[in-house]
Amino acid sequence: MPQHKLSLKSSSFEQIKDREWLVHNGIGGYASANISGMNSRRYHGLLVASLNPPTERQVFVSRLEERAILANQEIDLATNQYPGTLFPKGYTYLSSFKRNPFPEINFEFEGHKLKKQLFMPYGSNTTVVRYENNSKKAFELHVRLQLTYRNHHAIFREDEAFDFYREKRNDYEVFYPAFKKEALFFRQSKGRYVEDRHWNKDLQFHRDEMRGQEFEEDSYSPGYAVINLDAAEEVFLIFSLEEAQMKSNPEHLLREEIKRQKKLVKGFPKQAFLQDLIKAGDQFLVDRASTKAKTILAGYHWFTDWGRDTMIAMRGLTIATGQQEVSRQIFDTFFQYLDQGMLPNRFFDEGEEAEYNTVDATLWLFVALYDYVKKFEDWDYIESVMPQLHSIICAYSDGARYHIHGVLYRK
Repeated sequence: MPQHKLSLKSSSFEQIKDREWLVHNGIGGYASANISGMNSRRYHGLLVASLNPPTERQVFVSRLEERAILANQEIDLATNQYPGTLFPKGYTYLSSFKRNPFPEINFEFEGHKLKKQLFMPYGSNTTVVRYENNSKKAFELHVRLQLTYRNHHAIFREDEAFDFYREKRNDYEVFYPAFKKEALFFRQSKGRYVEDRHWNKDLQFHRDEMRGQEFEEDSYSPGYAVINLDAAEEVFLIFSLEEAQMKSNPEHLLREEIKRQKKLVKGFPKQAFLQDLIKAGDQFLVDRASTKAKTILAGYHWFTDWGRDTMIAMRGLTIATGQQEVSRQIFDTFFQYLDQGMLPNRFFDEGEEAEYNTVDATLWLFVALYDYVKKFEDWDYIESVMPQLHSIICAYSDGARYHIHGVLYRK
């Protein structure tokens, strides 16, 4: 039986430093971090937006740093790794982590309890963070914003060109990382925003260090949110590239995402492992803007949609689960990029260019189509794509790129 809740009261940093969570938005964007809220790889971020779904992923919000203000002391709940040290050491206040339906981090400190949840509205480059005071006493919560502006493969360093200019609009803030860059919108459902600007230098990503990559980064903090949380009270923080989301009701967004997740498993046996598997698989099903259809990411955090991986994975991900329309959309996505009898090996993370250097992605297409027609008996669709299938057979018979060819045997 899957364990949805992880007790952390006696955990050391070594026990939690490689435990990660991830949520997605269905268009290639995501939010991901260590369960303490720390970033342990360059691909982590609270808002990693997809500017050209599902590619061109850009890190706008690196992380949040929470501080509880009590009557006689201040408690830092964040965790960061800097050269030779951890600061702050908020992981020492972690009590538990829960992953279903969303990542939920629970802190306990000086008789207080704070719950932190994160989710992304489906189809939107938006991250919503919810804090709830599960104590019997009120306290003040400060949440410091840490921002970057970079491709998720890259590293961000202090640069005078990035001033994260702030503009106040109605009840929300707008940050412009630099001149003519995309705006980041931020709203808090309660409290006030305090401007307090500085760079954070030399944050370390230990997972990148292990991989032999550059592993130190700077982030920029333009200020922090101040919230007085009464007992059992909650507050929502919304970060988005879409100004329209500043008018959204975050409680409604939360209910809609819960409803969407329940719909995913509707009609399936109520077995925890199976339902977890279906929800986990849904993370990889995303929209591709260039084809206006569904596709499958080969993996997180850095993969795009790859031909071989898609044709193999969709047999279990969409065909076996009865998602006929989604399956057709995925086939159509790759048929649109069929070239000289070959499906793309992968799409690049920038632009629409595809790479053709795989022998068997196109062969797996035939296997997936066979599974599709067995499941749905949709011979009309097979007939509609028969010209493309014929062109593939001819290309493999005559010789495609890289001297790829096959031999046809007839009885």
